[in-house]
Amino acid sequence: MSLMIGLTALPAAADAVAEVTALLCDRTIHFADQIEFTSYDGRASLWYAGMDEMIVGTWEVVETPDGRIDVCYKYQPGSFGFADDGLYCHDYARWRETIQAGGVRDGDRFGLETGRIPFRLPAFPALPPAGFDADYPDQPRHAVCDASAPVS
Repeated sequence: MSLMIGLTALPAAADAVAEVTALLCDRTIHFADQIEFTSYDGRASLWYAGMDEMIVGTWEVVETPDGRIDVCYKYQPGSFGFADDGLYCHDYARWRETIQAGGVRDGDRFGLETGRIPFRLPAFPALPPAGFDADYPDQPRHAVCDASAPVS
């Protein structure tokens, strides 16, 4: 079954952090040139186009001082082959627009937490999430995740 995040207005900020965290808890997220598994315990496993190794780190949802909701990832500095501090925070409202249609899937469908990539992901064209269904079905989410997280 293909899931897609609901693109409705966010609730009040205090509730939004919990809601977005529940939405991402133990889910595989398909972007154009990368696929990320966001584990229930805050670990992140990034399968990035053109790379032969998994990029591992952590994720969290935070409220910024100005009330914006950010999805943040922390990787080892230089993980992407250039000098950086490894911290990437994205405005949730903009971040969710970069997710492919049907691109929020239950569980670690590719086994990314093993640290191994299934194959080298091409940068272009982006592979649609449904194209993986036969070989990589959705997996159950961890019991601590809110099963009622908003998906449609």
